[in-house]
Amino acid sequence: MADDRSTNRPRRALGPDEPTTDQAGAVPTTGEGSAPGPAAVSSGGGFTEDEARPIYREAAHDADAATVRTPATDAPAGEDRTAEGAETSGTGTDGAAVTRAGRLHFTPRARPVEDDATTLLPRTSGLDERRAPVADEAGDDLDDRPRRLGHRARLALLIGAVAAVVVVGLAIGYAVVGVRDQPTAGGDPSQPAATSAASPTPTALLDDASMLTPQGVLPIDPKRTWTPGTTVRGAIPDGSGPACLGGDPLEGAPTPQQTITRTLTATGSGAPTATHVAQAYASVDDATQAFSVASRALGTCAVTGDWLSAGRTVQGLGDEATAVAVHSVADGRRAQHWVVLSRTGRALDVVDASTSAKKALNVTTVTQALASVVASQCAAAGGTCATTASSKDGPPPVGGDEPGFLSVGDLPPVGTTTAPWVGTPVEPPSEDFTGSQCESVTWSTTAATAKTSRVYLLQDVPGIFGLNEITLTVKDAATAAKLVDKIKSDWSTCKERKLTATVDAPTKVSGTAADGTAVTGWTTEVEQKAGSTVTRFRVGIASSGDKVAFVFLNPQKGLDVDAGDWSTVAVRAVQRSTQQG
Repeated sequence: MADDRSTNRPRRALGPDEPTTDQAGAVPTTGEGSAPGPAAVSSGGGFTEDEARPIYREAAHDADAATVRTPATDAPAGEDRTAEGAETSGTGTDGAAVTRAGRLHFTPRARPVEDDATTLLPRTSGLDERRAPVADEAGDDLDDRPRRLGHRARLALLIGAVAAVVVVGLAIGYAVVGVRDQPTAGGDPSQPAATSAASPTPTALLDDASMLTPQGVLPIDPKRTWTPGTTVRGAIPDGSGPACLGGDPLEGAPTPQQTITRTLTATGSGAPTATHVAQAYASVDDATQAFSVASRALGTCAVTGDWLSAGRTVQGLGDEATAVAVHSVADGRRAQHWVVLSRTGRALDVVDASTSAKKALNVTTVTQALASVVASQCAAAGGTCATTASSKDGPPPVGGDEPGFLSVGDLPPVGTTTAPWVGTPVEPPSEDFTGSQCESVTWSTTAATAKTSRVYLLQDVPGIFGLNEITLTVKDAATAAKLVDKIKSDWSTCKERKLTATVDAPTKVSGTAADGTAVTGWTTEVEQKAGSTVTRFRVGIASSGDKVAFVFLNPQKGLDVDAGDWSTVAVRAVQRSTQQG
């Protein structure tokens, strides 16, 4: 803020006997209002009631000598008109004697007081003091010379002029700043518009033309007719949020300026649906942060009933994009989704295409549908437009509460329960852990540069059911592949070593790690008999580079996962380990 200090300063209050001085440098007066100043008359020279009191006192003063004009006539008889010690130097034009004085003794002549004479008012301070002549210390007569301002008067005028210039300068500065800071139509939409009713407001980035259309969604299923459902502005309606993301605001994401949700449905039995959520942000930085938060939420997939069955890396779809395949269970009904997330400039878009049919949708067609949206938004959003969108296999986006380990969304639903998975703290492998009893290694002592483990349980579900994950970083990729082969061989020969064991033929699994290298491994199911009791185990092992992951599950009555889903978990464990750091 500008400093609006006044140029006037408070002055100390005067005592009753201290002289006061007006702002123009006039003759000082005492606190009682008396008139005598520095040039008061000598003692014995006071005025009587019949003598005229001077209105003001002023005389010429010279450093070497003083001249005093006295009237040449009307002097009382015998009075010496020449000052003591003075030398007469001549007469003036009015007949007054002019003397050169040493010490001056001047006594004014008496003047009779007339009844109708005008009464002289005492000299007062106030606005009219500016008209008073400046008093001289050496005489009483009035001087007709032009009056000059005193030192304090000139100082006051100078200060006033400077203050006026400062005020004018501040006013101009405020006006310039005000004009400079006016919002424009092309400015940051996150900033409030000007208070004036006539000020322009930024144009909204998103409108109906920015949303997915029946023509744009046609690649998902070109044999059906698509019809748009409701279009909602503002908060995402309940039940309409994309899989793994939900409809609530994501923690850590900036607040969008706009949110529009549109649902489209295809005709016919078992028809797929598509939900498009578009959001506009105040800046590219905000949109980038929102994409990062949404991407991590997809990789975590903490929505109950949803789990990540696959991940894809996407190219040619705006500035950045990712996609995941999601299996969900809601109200006893299963559905398959492809969720594609994209950002172009300040715009963030999510398309969730789902079907309840056994045949899954194609992720490529879903990215094509979203490409039509990006093409309509990229110019206004200041981002990269869509080219030929494509995708390839890869892990889901980084997610979970522990980098390098499975997220809760990586674990499939168990039986008919909808209880979510929860992970315990990460710790070294336990010495008591024996796995399926077919593995001929002790995980706590296996040679590795790093080894950690974690246990996952179902929330609020009692019993001993759970999942173990052990991850190792070994010397190199060859060492990792050798360890995987050893475990597979242990399973194949377990029956020979343990007569109570039954082992299914191992199933090969594969995938792509975070760095693009291949993931290879095996899964199987093991049964161990102890009398009349049969205990089942699901086990899996896979590696990529120098990373190895071993997973273990002990199914219980009503608590198990599908064999295909278990193979996905084995691959995902290695994929997550390659995302660490």
